[in-house]
Amino acid sequence: MSLERNVIYGAKWSAIGAWSRRLVSFVVFAVVTRYVQPDSLGLIALATIYIGLVEMFAQQGIGMALIREKDLKPEHLNAAFLIGSRLAWRIH
Repeated sequence: MSLERNVIYGAKWSAIGAWSRRLVSFVVFAVVTRYVQPDSLGLIALATIYIGLVEMFAQQGIGMALIREKDLKPEHLNAAFLIGSRLAWRIH
């Protein structure tokens, strides 16, 4: 397989994975709405938004900051690892 085909293949599966996660989340949310009171549903929606923002920060924020750092020190890597591991622990 050529590099171009590998990239297209990987991008296709990455897109399928992202859309399937969204679809499953939507279905779960739709099912939960049938069994939960409206007040609790608002709280669940807020928690879902918070978790999504934390995931986005954990996946992109710290790594991008390290990549752009010109004078990278071991302390930066240690702090990024600590923050990333704590965010991952709270998400999962």
